[in-house]
Amino acid sequence: MVNELLNPIIIIIVALATGFLLPIVDKKNKSFTVVLFFMALIWIGLIALNGVVNFSSGAVAVEVITAGISPPFSINLQFGLFESVFWQPL
Repeated sequence: MVNELLNPIIIIIVALATGFLLPIVDKKNKSFTVVLFFMALIWIGLIALNGVVNFSSGAVAVEVITAGISPPFSINLQFGLFESVFWQPL
């Protein structure tokens, strides 16, 4: 179960969902907007940190192919050591 929550494609899903939800939540509860933003930022940071730890210990890069079709008919994401280092929130 933890592997599914730390899948690199979740970075994009969390960022898009948070960007969609922040204006809606801001109208209802302004204080929860900040909490939601930082929860998303921490989740993205944990996924990237998990990638740094795994890839620095010798794991091979992960290639995530969406829609079950090979590129160029779908979007693919390669996630290796270089990508996981630069996904770290500053």
